[in-house]
Amino acid sequence: MPFVWVIASRPEAHLIGALRYLKENFQDHPADFLECEIPIDSDDAAQDVERYLHTEFTKIRKDNPDAFPHSTSTWPSEDDFLKVAGASSGLFVFASTVTKYISVDRPASRLKLITSLIDQCKLNSTRISSKPFTLLDMLYTQVMSDIPEDLLPVAKSLLGYFHLLTEQSLFLNGLVVACNILGLRQDEAYDALRKLHSVLSCPHPGNAEDHGIKFFHTSFSDFLFDRSRSQNYYVDLDQECTNIWRCYTRILKESCRADASALVPHCDSVTIHWAHMNGDSHLDRTRERLLWVAQHNYISLLVKYGHSWCTSCSSLRAARCLLIDAPELIDAFRSIHPILFYAVTKRTKGFVDWVDKHVRQRCCKEIHALN
Repeated sequence: MPFVWVIASRPEAHLIGALRYLKENFQDHPADFLECEIPIDSDDAAQDVERYLHTEFTKIRKDNPDAFPHSTSTWPSEDDFLKVAGASSGLFVFASTVTKYISVDRPASRLKLITSLIDQCKLNSTRISSKPFTLLDMLYTQVMSDIPEDLLPVAKSLLGYFHLLTEQSLFLNGLVVACNILGLRQDEAYDALRKLHSVLSCPHPGNAEDHGIKFFHTSFSDFLFDRSRSQNYYVDLDQECTNIWRCYTRILKESCRADASALVPHCDSVTIHWAHMNGDSHLDRTRERLLWVAQHNYISLLVKYGHSWCTSCSSLRAARCLLIDAPELIDAFRSIHPILFYAVTKRTKGFVDWVDKHVRQRCCKEIHALN
């Protein structure tokens, strides 16, 4: 076959193990496997990054002709270019994030900001190449700092939502559904995400019903969810997971109507924060989707992360947990218990019964101990 497949990746242990297994078990065809390790700070990697930067800077200059005076023969200057290329240390993620960040707005001013960050990093560390992610963290910190302070919680909620639900393979919909679940308007969401286009893929409002936000590179999510790296911009996944669970609880409570059968949820009472299209039929479909997602993901999150209130499940506790106590869980179940029985499996119903009984028993023991 006249094809050559190139598999390139960070040296993750599970990928190295899988490729090594194939190589060892297909020794009859040694020509089929060629392994080549290219360190990120190698000359080849550095040259590739320089070619990439030349192309991207040329494109930025072409797309922003009014940002540069005619008297300026070259942009960026050779000194600035070498600073960015040297700071990349062969890391395409750094070069890519820098050029995306610069291209969003005021490219000349943003490049000056980047070069000042590089100079600052040089003063505070020995060699940038010895700690390539130090400068990347500084860049991500700068990107996050551009978000208005009042919109930072909104941005964190959206980032946590899409990371958590994608990571756990839960029922995930587009940005419209995410905003309606989190109680966000369209303008709030886009204002909060506006400064993150260098690190995120954000759908156009016309496509937001079926498409959500995506991280360009895992290094950005690694940064966000590590408190020691992101500090003030740390996204607490326990807190965000709990917030999502409470949002599902709110939707399920809204679908309960006292003037009708308690066993049947009513979509028409679910609040819509972002109406993607006008028309009663479309609003009804949006409400039905919200209720369906809430019903299914409510239980999924409880199964995956709800062990913090379960004294008999210590060995099964996940890396994260829902920050809810037994009284809050009982209050939620008293309100939405029948709704969870609607259109769910018998196994789920049995789990709901177990949770209700288990938490009530625990509360009784705690009350008895206090008395």
